[in-house]
Amino acid sequence: MCGACGERAVLDWARPFVAGLPARASLGSAVTSLLVGTGPTVRPWGKGWVVSRPTGASVACGSVTELVASVRPWLAPLGGFAPSRPSGRLAVPPPRAGSSWRPGEASVRVLVPEYAADLVAWLECGRQTGAPGVRASCALDERRTLHVEARAGQVLHTEVMEFPRGGWQGS
Repeated sequence: MCGACGERAVLDWARPFVAGLPARASLGSAVTSLLVGTGPTVRPWGKGWVVSRPTGASVACGSVTELVASVRPWLAPLGGFAPSRPSGRLAVPPPRAGSSWRPGEASVRVLVPEYAADLVAWLECGRQTGAPGVRASCALDERRTLHVEARAGQVLHTEVMEFPRGGWQGS
């Protein structure tokens, strides 16, 4: 990055999925649902999120990594993926040709696209807090799925796959 465009955020593994205000709002809601107590509020804005802390201080976050890092002091202990309600859908980037994903190996499968933001928030919180490795699959819409593999604090693989109508049922 040369800085000429004014972009200051580090390239993020989840960036293609949070393009646009609706997707950022969904992810902000998902991150907020993982907090305990009277933690900060998260609002989407043009290039990311604004986190308003209980003290009144605000932090601008340009990536999912920065967003989770800014709310980490208020994160609840991370358990299994079990959101109480869906936070919303994410943006759906075009799938790439070719695939190395083996769907049967996913340890977390989410069939409802409205839980996609919750899964990405949960994966990033787990990545930053040292949770064990996970392979997850999630419907993004009726024809495309997101596949993510994270292990040892790193996202090793993200992929969007397209299936014929009715072709993916989380297998």
